[in-house]
Amino acid sequence: YPLSYFMNSNPSMEEGDKIYLPQSAFEEVSLRHVNLPMTFEIRNPVNDQKTHSGVIEFTAEEYKAYLPKWMMDNLGFDIESIADIKSVNLRKGKFVVLQAHKTAFTTLPDPKGALTNTLQRFTCLTEGDTITVRYGSSCYKLDVHETRPDAKITVVDTDIKVDFLPPKDYKEKEEEENRRKQALSEAAAIKNNAEGEGGDEETHGGSQQVWGSKKPNKVERATGASGSSKYFEKLTEQGKSSGYSLGGGSSKRPLDVTRSSKKRRRNAGWGDS
Repeated sequence: YPLSYFMNSNPSMEEGDKIYLPQSAFEEVSLRHVNLPMTFEIRNPVNDQKTHSGVIEFTAEEYKAYLPKWMMDNLGFDIESIADIKSVNLRKGKFVVLQAHKTAFTTLPDPKGALTNTLQRFTCLTEGDTITVRYGSSCYKLDVHETRPDAKITVVDTDIKVDFLPPKDYKEKEEEENRRKQALSEAAAIKNNAEGEGGDEETHGGSQQVWGSKKPNKVERATGASGSSKYFEKLTEQGKSSGYSLGGGSSKRPLDVTRSSKKRRRNAGWGDS
């Protein structure tokens, strides 16, 4: 079920990756060796899509789980779909590659801050997921292209280097800019011919624009290449060209273990790995 169906849910929880599980799930995994914060693999048995999550509380009804809407969409779940959920231990992340869907994300006043605020609500990242970054009243989607050291990582209590691929609509923007420059060049040539000037002096112009930046970045100034940089200019540290480091969130425990019953429900169907 989506989080909005749970009576104690808060709309802000939709921005993270944490879920509600039943009490029997805690009773099952607490008997085994699991790292904190607890992390879970969620699989759609119909299409075998997988992702990973943290947990808010173990207060859902028996045999029910409540997930953020974006997670249900990524996995292809409908309401009342069957899900396979098991506890897993994930390694701490060291590196992640993201790709914004829209170039507009790079033109935000502080895209790095917006991304950092979003990932502080996450426990895990999984290759192939699409996360949503909120800035003011707008939302921006980013694909998780690569995570290291594994295809699924925890982002709690760790420093992660973040790198970026060009936005999905970047090629379209680049072609638009090239067409504009060509039109300016042709217009300048026509003007020169009309005024009887020679063609030795180059009169066409137009500033290079890379991922929303009004000025060429360092790579472009060195190479003269438009759009050759791998990184967002606003998302790189001054003087560096290898992404930036993101500090992990806090590992505060998401539950009070004294609330659990010591009695184990053997038929709950919750697994571990």
